[in-house]
Amino acid sequence: MRQLIKLLILVGAGFALGPRSYVTSLSAFDCMSDCTGGCSTTYDYCKTKWAECLGRCSVPGADPYNRSKPWGAIAYSRKDKGAGWSYGWNSEVKAKKVAMDNCARRGSACEVWATYAGECGAIAVDGNIVTWGTAFLKQGADQRALSECAKAGGKKCVIQVSQCSK
Repeated sequence: MRQLIKLLILVGAGFALGPRSYVTSLSAFDCMSDCTGGCSTTYDYCKTKWAECLGRCSVPGADPYNRSKPWGAIAYSRKDKGAGWSYGWNSEVKAKKVAMDNCARRGSACEVWATYAGECGAIAVDGNIVTWGTAFLKQGADQRALSECAKAGGKKCVIQVSQCSK
């Protein structure tokens, strides 16, 4: 229902501003819808995600998946605390593969925990608790990962890896 209301507002604004704005408004709506992934603004993480998506989708023809921006990924092995990361790749698939290959040199049970394009990612750890965060700035990604770790019950969360794709 909320998305329908947002669509109606965007369409109404588009009609008020003329046909060119109408197309931009609809593509901005599509961008926001894809970027937020249905995240509800009632959660703190989602509020931040909405703010990031607004910035990302305010440009006409914006791509919510940042396909034109460099990709990065972080892989981590909870079992033996090995980590690997990648940055600057032109595809998410390549970024994940390189992060997994790098992690496999240091850990035996690696998993990709974070992928990001044109921004930064971080992994926070406290024992078996592993959480991640992404943001435009490295400090923001670190803070989000630490916050999520604390929410998951971590008492002594530390950043294990923090990396930007740009």
